[in-house]
Amino acid sequence: MDLMNKDKKVKPVHVLRKSSIFNIDKSKPSILFISGTSKIDKYTHVQGAQRYIKDLLSDQYNIVYLNTGGDEPNSYIQSNGGNYKDKLYRKAEHSDYLKANHAILEDMLHKDLADCPVFDYIILGTDDFFRLPLTRFCSKKYNLSLFEKQNEYFDTITNTDLEDINGITNKILDKYEWDRTVSPIAFSFSNSAIAYKVVKFLYENDKLKNEVIGFIIDPTFYTPFFKYNNIPLRNLYFENDKRGTRDMEKWPIAQFQHIVYTKQFQNSFDKSHVKDRNLCFAGTILQSKGGRVELWEKFLRDVKSEKCTYWIPMKKNGINKKGTSSKVVSKNMDLVLKYFSSELVDSIKYSKHFGGEILPIQHEELVEKFKYGMVLRCVSCDDSLNFKPILYTYKGVLPLLDPMYDPDYLQIPKHIQDKIVVEDAAAIDERIEYFNANEEERVKLLNELAEIFMIDDFVNNEEETVKKYIQQLIPEYE
Repeated sequence: MDLMNKDKKVKPVHVLRKSSIFNIDKSKPSILFISGTSKIDKYTHVQGAQRYIKDLLSDQYNIVYLNTGGDEPNSYIQSNGGNYKDKLYRKAEHSDYLKANHAILEDMLHKDLADCPVFDYIILGTDDFFRLPLTRFCSKKYNLSLFEKQNEYFDTITNTDLEDINGITNKILDKYEWDRTVSPIAFSFSNSAIAYKVVKFLYENDKLKNEVIGFIIDPTFYTPFFKYNNIPLRNLYFENDKRGTRDMEKWPIAQFQHIVYTKQFQNSFDKSHVKDRNLCFAGTILQSKGGRVELWEKFLRDVKSEKCTYWIPMKKNGINKKGTSSKVVSKNMDLVLKYFSSELVDSIKYSKHFGGEILPIQHEELVEKFKYGMVLRCVSCDDSLNFKPILYTYKGVLPLLDPMYDPDYLQIPKHIQDKIVVEDAAAIDERIEYFNANEEERVKLLNELAEIFMIDDFVNNEEETVKKYIQQLIPEYE
């Protein structure tokens, strides 16, 4: 039975709804800030740069939000599919359900955004909704390497698989096939589906004057969507990275996060703090993707030095941001033990260095007591950078690096890496012993890193430095 013209007889629904307070000053230009959550006044350990510059821009621009809950002023609130899904067709209900659903959603967006302002910029305050589902996008037979990369298949620092990558990209980004890849019907994908659609809709309907500004802290951020649809995107990253498929521009994300933003939530950093501890590590081990669990045995498990502390979440594929109560930890542990061996979990929990679980904001304060901080390679398939070397340098903590962290020396020069890269646990002990006996060399390396990371510019000349970097993004900012 062909249900092409089936009338689902539901009351009019919306993809987006406006907040109860929606007042736009028509004399001011506007920026759309995709926050992902309505709780943008709460601390975030990775999205502070975006929120900080958004607050500074609010005097000069109308800031309009796209979020998934609450009733914050001047917000378009995504319904998470709870309302509009009943109006969409499932595969069994329609002979061409993808095309039909695409038309329905486009019609809803036209109605929901009919009176929205033209936005000078769209700032992606989160990358949560701009990643692909964690699944396989090709078969082993097609390309084993890309098969193993799952939702990171498109991100490569070489030119080896470009033809195959482009082939998969062109297939899944087809106008209607995209709605199968990031389905607006699927509960876990609907927020992402609508976020992508809103950005595309605004661009195609002349509601975006300049560009989308994205902060890439994880290469699973799906940049091909923007390129395929000709949406101007500025990719900000910790360093310039033009390798392989990457087209990332250096911008001080970590400096804004740790030096400027975080101090709104904690006491000022005291440089005179006594450093009476050796090595710290804060990060995930229990990851189902990549070889993260193997790094525990290689680097951390057998460190013999005293006064070391590891803060490792007892949680699968993430950190604990909801508190460290026994109830939360117990619930997370039940899931962990379904995926990881009890031997691995016990070796972490009962390590003499295990310091339990902490919240990200606590990490910023606790590291001040340490002389060294271990920086493991990122979970991402290809080598990537992260916040930690900047945070540790700012706090006077010498980073020790996994050899696969920044092997192409984008962030930290070779002459410094030669002294702080460690191959295994034994090398960590050796570095701690050496630098403890040669404190002046530890301090010298930290001073070199501080200069490279522009620490003094942000600490001693904050206002001018912040303005300089915001004007790199928003030239009209005054």
